[in-house]
Amino acid sequence: MTLVGYKRLRVQPWGKDGNPLCPQIVLQGDKDKGATKTAEISGLAKDSVKVSGSNIAYYTSRKGVGDVKIDFGILDFPEKESDIVLGYKVDNDTEISYIGNDTEAPFCSVMLESENLQGDIALLSVFSGTFTKEKISLKTEEVDKAFEPEEESYSFSAVSDQKEGPQNGQYIGKYFGSKPESIKALMDQTFGTESTTTVPVTGITLESTPIEVKVGETFTVKTTVTPSNATDSTYTLVSSDSKIATITPVAGKGTAVAPGKVTITGTTTDGNKTGTVEVTVVAAG
Repeated sequence: MTLVGYKRLRVQPWGKDGNPLCPQIVLQGDKDKGATKTAEISGLAKDSVKVSGSNIAYYTSRKGVGDVKIDFGILDFPEKESDIVLGYKVDNDTEISYIGNDTEAPFCSVMLESENLQGDIALLSVFSGTFTKEKISLKTEEVDKAFEPEEESYSFSAVSDQKEGPQNGQYIGKYFGSKPESIKALMDQTFGTESTTTVPVTGITLESTPIEVKVGETFTVKTTVTPSNATDSTYTLVSSDSKIATITPVAGKGTAVAPGKVTITGTTTDGNKTGTVEVTVVAAG
């Protein structure tokens, strides 16, 4: 399984009563609202244990998972939302956050969105777990050097899910493809259907960089789904003529094939909203 890019992270913190602590947190590069950098999921297999008998390895334990966790690199995680997922105590009047012996992170559900080499949507959900952040780093600015922000490290320790459904007792759910019903099923298993407020998609816009390319060159289609906190902001991109230009369904990486004009259309999974952009391909040379 080779994944390309890391587009979006969804986080739903839960209260002890099983209801959401806040609206779903979506980190997808919106201005001043955080962006995803890296995520590494580990502990997907237990260390094998061999039991000897009759002078041979008679039995090998191979069932289950190890210590499932995710190491995140997140850029500009909004402080208010970060405090919620880390369980910091916040004084609403002064907006001061406190970290101490009574700090207790809430259980959260998370979903990561990427794509595979074939251009299919790749969704990875961890149904339940808690966030930790081991340190806060301060670093001096380098003289005569432009400031370049660095991602912060968060860890997410997973536990098996206890909700009703096929995910009960499981740690991770993954889906590669573009079937709306499968995407919805995994989202419902991850975030619930009754306790999570659904925010519908209202529109989708596409922008190509550049809008004119030579044969053999590449271009990128930036896709924006509104509103930014839509519950299901997944979409699929298609080219009106793959003999002129091709496009990957999610990442929006295009390749010019032959002279002509082509329309790239984006369609949202939720609401079937569409947006288009026209790309012109000219002869090389």
